[in-house]
Amino acid sequence: MAPKKAKAASKGPKATKTSKAAKGSKATKTTKASKVSKTSKASKTPKATQASTATQSLGEPEEPERLGRYQRKRAITVEFTIPHKKGKLEVESPIEEVDMQDVVVDMKAFEADLDHSYVDELAELRAEHEREFPPPIKPERATWTYNGPLPLNDTSKLPEGWTWDEPDLDKLDIDAQIERCHERIAEQILPFYFEHRLKEYQAAKDIQDEMGSSERGNYSLDVLKRISSLKIIEKDLGARKDEYKQLVNVKALLRAYRSHQLDWNNGLVTYWSRGEQLCQPRPLHWAEFEALNRKHEGSESFWVEGMGSPGPTHLDAAITIQGDDWDLYFYPAGVRLTNARGSAVLQPTPGKVAGYISAKNTPLNAAGDLPIPATGLASVPWWVSLDFEFDTGAGIMTIWQSDVDLLRGAFPLNQVFVPMTTGCTTVTVGDGSQHTFDCILVQVCLLDPASADPSGTRLTPWTYSVAAIKAGQYPAGGRRLDGPWLRNMLYQATQPINGVPLTLSNNKNGLNLTAGHVPAQPTALYA
Repeated sequence: MAPKKAKAASKGPKATKTSKAAKGSKATKTTKASKVSKTSKASKTPKATQASTATQSLGEPEEPERLGRYQRKRAITVEFTIPHKKGKLEVESPIEEVDMQDVVVDMKAFEADLDHSYVDELAELRAEHEREFPPPIKPERATWTYNGPLPLNDTSKLPEGWTWDEPDLDKLDIDAQIERCHERIAEQILPFYFEHRLKEYQAAKDIQDEMGSSERGNYSLDVLKRISSLKIIEKDLGARKDEYKQLVNVKALLRAYRSHQLDWNNGLVTYWSRGEQLCQPRPLHWAEFEALNRKHEGSESFWVEGMGSPGPTHLDAAITIQGDDWDLYFYPAGVRLTNARGSAVLQPTPGKVAGYISAKNTPLNAAGDLPIPATGLASVPWWVSLDFEFDTGAGIMTIWQSDVDLLRGAFPLNQVFVPMTTGCTTVTVGDGSQHTFDCILVQVCLLDPASADPSGTRLTPWTYSVAAIKAGQYPAGGRRLDGPWLRNMLYQATQPINGVPLTLSNNKNGLNLTAGHVPAQPTALYA
């Protein structure tokens, strides 16, 4: 007969299978920020013609533009092998061509709305969304009876349905998880395992306590995380050249958070320029960002506060792996600065090179025939193809400073196209260290390297991505991490066949390759 305490040890978690949790996944189809965006005129996008009822659309970019067409192929699989790396990358895009028109921001209405805060509207929309799509209900804690010897370290004696997690608790509820670890240890149920878990949660609590003790005042955990990240950025920018003059914005943000003039609102952002707050919390629209960035000459000292998470993002970049023994996937992507689209909608500053070329200061190319429309607005597009590593561990795209120099354009005046800055980010890499990067906004698309079109066939529309800038010159064969943009647009899967290929598709049926599938080899355009 087991000791009486063993009966207390019968408290065990219930199996994690719950039907309500599955139903709760529907909530991901709608977000509050997307509903808020309907209040902005800039959010209107043209509808794409559907190729068929069975094909799922990639979705339009947040700001469509007049850029010609991107190639959508029907019932064709484009497959290619990266020549300098092991592994194959296959792309299927059974879709059709779609034209994209420019979005024009009504500046008068936009500027009149900058002082309006969307905090209350967002809260109402989230409450409405939770009523329509209730979050999954956590299962009640189940109990079971164990009458064997203690401590219990034999996993074969655990009951059916046992899970190593505690499904009745939130994984991020540190205090509750610590309390549960103490219970498990006292009950002598897998004490070795729960002693290790206790150390993990205690380390997380120590970090939170340190953040709280370092700041006077009553702050939310999100604000404490943000202040901690901003202090790291402040220190790093003060110790090196402040290339994009962001230190003044960092200091202003710290003052605003510490004085409770600014709060962290998930789904809303504020814009800052040279230490000045330009608006109240509002949904992020890239068309609005571009308009405000141009007005404040945002090639430097322009900041978007509120994107992503309050703490550091993550990069799987602690080590560099060379050679073909690792299944690393690299793919070509078209990249351009947001003001290098060749659009004739956005007004340039006469006589000043600032993103767009005016008729007054037209720089000539080698042929001296830079096309300028009758309106005097520039229409010279500029983009380049860069190789990126498909990295599911990267929370943000990374490029090099030399890439930014290339994106500025091949014109006599090297400032024809200027980057639009979004601020700085702190990044935690694989070894746990934290680093600060300047960030700019770019547009990116997936290219078809097997295409016979030298101008570059696009397999996805141009879409926005924030890019963190690594200092210095990109070394040939080096690593640019793609961040989340591609996996937010396409289905991806790796398959244990033919060298573990990576397959990308705009519909999940495109991932169903047979075991005998042999990828086609493209013919080089030029040899």
